[in-house]
Amino acid sequence: MTRNLFLFVLFMYQSSADSNCLWASESTPCPECVRGWHGVHCDKRCIGVCDSGGCHRDSGKCLQCQGGYYSSNCTRKCPLRCSKDRQGQTHCNRTTAHCLEHCEDGWLGDRCDRPCSEGCVDNSCYSWDGTCNKGCRHGWTGDDCGTRCPSGCRHNACEPSGKGRCTKGCNHGFHGHHCDRPCDSRCRGRECVYDHEVKSAVCTEGCVDGWMSSDCKKKCPPNCQACLQESGHCSRCSHGYWGVDCANGCSSTCSERTCDEDGRCFACQSGYYGNTCESYCGTDCTICEMKNTDGVCDDVCAALCLNNSNGTRGSPSAVQTYERNTSDRCGEEFLLPLVTVLFLNICFAFVM
Repeated sequence: MTRNLFLFVLFMYQSSADSNCLWASESTPCPECVRGWHGVHCDKRCIGVCDSGGCHRDSGKCLQCQGGYYSSNCTRKCPLRCSKDRQGQTHCNRTTAHCLEHCEDGWLGDRCDRPCSEGCVDNSCYSWDGTCNKGCRHGWTGDDCGTRCPSGCRHNACEPSGKGRCTKGCNHGFHGHHCDRPCDSRCRGRECVYDHEVKSAVCTEGCVDGWMSSDCKKKCPPNCQACLQESGHCSRCSHGYWGVDCANGCSSTCSERTCDEDGRCFACQSGYYGNTCESYCGTDCTICEMKNTDGVCDDVCAALCLNNSNGTRGSPSAVQTYERNTSDRCGEEFLLPLVTVLFLNICFAFVM
C-alpha cells in the first residue's frame, strides 16, 4: 500500500513537472510526448513544421512535413506555383522540393518555376513538358509555341506545328518555305517566287535595267542599257549606241552624240544637218536649222554676213539675216539689194 502510494505521488509529480507528457509508467516516467514536443521530459519543441505525426523524440526532426513545407527540418516552404489540394495546401518532395500535384495553370517544370510559352493559347501548357494543351496563338509555332513565325510570312501566318512554314505566302521582297530569303536586288520591285523546277528564285516582274534571265543574274549584252528578260534583246541602248543589238555608234556629229533606235540624230552639232548630221552646212553658215520632221535640212541658215566682199569673221559691222544658202552670199552682190530694200522701207515710213 505504501509502495503504490509512492508511485502515484511520483506520477503526479512527473505529470506536473513534465506537462507535455502523455502518460508515465514506473519504468519510464515520460515515455511519450504531446504532439509538437520532444526530449526526455518532453520539454523541447519539435524543429520545423511537422504534420500530425509529430517529430522524433530524440532529434526533434519531423517524421513528416506539414503540407506546404519541405527540407530535413521542414522549415522551407514548397514552391509557390505547386498545385493545391482541396484543403488549399501544396505538397512537394521533402528532399528535392519537386511539386507532387503538378503545377498551377501557366507554369511548368519540376518545381513549377518556369512559365508556359507566351505563344500558348490562354497561357496554358502541360507542366511536365511545356506542350501547349490548347494550341498556339496566331503568329507562333513549335510544340511549345515558343517560336514566332518567320518575319517574312505574309499576315504573320505559319504552321502552328512542325517546321513553321508560311501558310499565306511571303511579304514583299522575300521567298522560300519560311520566307526568310530576300529576293535579289536585280529583280524589278524585288518581286520573286521560288521555282521548284529550276530550284531557284525567279523574278516575276522582270529585271532592273542592265540584267536578264529568269533570276536576273545575267548581264545584258554590251552597250544595252536595258534588255528583254528572256531573250536578252536590247530594248534600250546605252548612250551613244543604236541598233537591234546596240552595236552601232551614233554619228560623231550628233548633238551630245545621241540618236534614236534607227541611228537618226535628235539634233546636230553646229554646222551640220541631215538624218545622221552627215551634211556640212557650208562656209557661209554658222547654224543650219533642220525644219522638216523627216530630218531633211530645209537649207535655211542663220548667217552672220559681213559688210565686205571677203566675209571675214569677227568684223563688228556684221549684219544678221536669213536667206537661202547660196554661194558668195556675203559678197557685194548680196549686200546691195539688201541695202536698197532697207532704204526704200525707211523712205516709205517717213512719207507715211
